Amino acid sequence: MINIDTILSRLTSIKDDRYISFKDCLQYKALKKYEIPICLGRDSNGDIEIKDLIDIGNILLSGATSSGKSMFINSFINTILLTKEPEEVKLILIDLKQVELNHYNGIAHLLHPVCEDGIKAIQLIEWCMEEIDKRKSKKKDKPYIILVIDEFSDLMLCDEKTNSKLVKIAKDAKDVGLFMLLSTSVPRREVFTPEIKNAIPTRLVGALGTSSDSMEILEEGDAIDLLGQGDMIYKNVESGERIRVQTPFISTDDQMYLISYIPRIEGYKGIELKKVIEEIDPLYENAKRLVIEERKASTVQLQRRLKIGYNRACRLIDQLEKEGVIAPFKGVHPREVLLDKYESNGKKIKEIAMKRDPLFEDAKRVIEEYEKASVPLLQRKLRIGWNRAARLFEELKKKGFIK
Repeated sequence: MINIDTILSRLTSIKDDRYISFKDCLQYKALKKYEIPICLGRDSNGDIEIKDLIDIGNILLSGATSSGKSMFINSFINTILLTKEPEEVKLILIDLKQVELNHYNGIAHLLHPVCEDGIKAIQLIEWCMEEIDKRKSKKKDKPYIILVIDEFSDLMLCDEKTNSKLVKIAKDAKDVGLFMLLSTSVPRREVFTPEIKNAIPTRLVGALGTSSDSMEILEEGDAIDLLGQGDMIYKNVESGERIRVQTPFISTDDQMYLISYIPRIEGYKGIELKKVIEEIDPLYENAKRLVIEERKASTVQLQRRLKIGYNRACRLIDQLEKEGVIAPFKGVHPREVLLDKYESNGKKIKEIAMKRDPLFEDAKRVIEEYEKASVPLLQRKLRIGWNRAARLFEELKKKGFIK
């Protein structure tokens, strides 16, 4: 058993009263009475707020860059590592950004290595659903299992069934000892769906950029007034409980020090996933050339330019990332294109990306006649929509008709 007091004594304190350290949060006398303690931080009265995940069930977490969202996830995980043995609580960590959670690989609390792959993430969610059914039949609720998904928006947008799967887990899993922490940077409606919000009433929200984002998750606009750096609102929209808290800060050094005391294992046998052989999309080369030439990459871009649906565009983005064409997802920031020049590797480009718009010659005549070029001009004279006019404008520019 880890000596909590010894470890805490060697962690960092913060002298600035505006913030609170992980160490100061956990030096709380009644900590051991909680089944799965969650240290929310310090409230406006200076009191330490600790909740039990057993009572809460699940949490929706959101906050823009520098809101303290990622810091809270790490303090949440480290609280469990410090207070619970691997036999008591197991973790499934999904980190599609590939930057936040991989340092936990090897600890005995994990059921599976930290997942950074979208297809495996869906399999892990499906494993949780199967585990719920097994536990119900065996009337089993131990050890507790906690599923943490950072940036679950990628899964929601790229797999239309993710919503119903997470809703099922949220509704059925609490009684058999399985809980979730779902996190994303921007609380869009297609991510925080009505079904998910109804199933998970508990929210922890950091600073957000717009009042509409705040309303979407908190049902109030106050998240735009938060100061960032761990200043958050905890709210249960069913009970009405609402607390403004300064969530705990834990440094990277403190995390690594604490993890060094956690039991480790070699090889995880708790979950075995099926090997999935993913076929390369026939439009992969088109997508690759498109993002390199335009120096940007998004699902909306691929949808519009390749005339495909959203799910297929998502899969293409995943394939481009795996092949090293574009950088991993970074919250609200655009994906960086990593290659400077397109090389086909001998594969053919399908005609869809090469085909010239039938109105190209008409557009060319318009700019010659008016001796100027703009998207609104092409819209007005050709009587077409903005998107088509924008594509024609770009095509004319690439062919050298527009400087």
